[in-house]
Amino acid sequence: GADAAAARLLELPEFQRARTVKVGLDPVLAPVRLAVLESGKVLLVPQRAGFLRRIDPADLGGHNISHAASGEGARSVGAPFDLDASGEVDLIVAGSAAVSPSTGARLGRGLGLVDLE
Repeated sequence: GADAAAARLLELPEFQRARTVKVGLDPVLAPVRLAVLESGKVLLVPQRAGFLRRIDPADLGGHNISHAASGEGARSVGAPFDLDASGEVDLIVAGSAAVSPSTGARLGRGLGLVDLE
C-alpha cells in the first residue's frame, strides 16, 4: 500500500505546488521520501524532535538518490535545517495508524513526535 499511496500523493495539486516537503522517517514513508527527491523537491526529514535535515536533489552530486531518501542517507548527505531561520515548509507528510475520511483527523503511534516536530 505504501507505493500506491506515494503514487496518489504525486497526483495531488498540493504536492505538485510544493517546493519543500517534510516527510517523517517511518519506514512506510520511504516511497514518499524518494518521490519527493525524484520530483526535484527539497526534502526535510526529522533527526530528533526539533531538528531537521535538508536534502536538495540539486545538491546531491554523485550521491545515490535512493540512499539520500533513507534515514542513514539523510544523516550523511542532509544539511542541518533551522526552520526559524531558513524558511518555510510547503507540505508535511506524516505517518498514521489511521485517518478519518470525514475530518482528516489522524491517529499516530501515541508518542506525539510528529506534533513536536
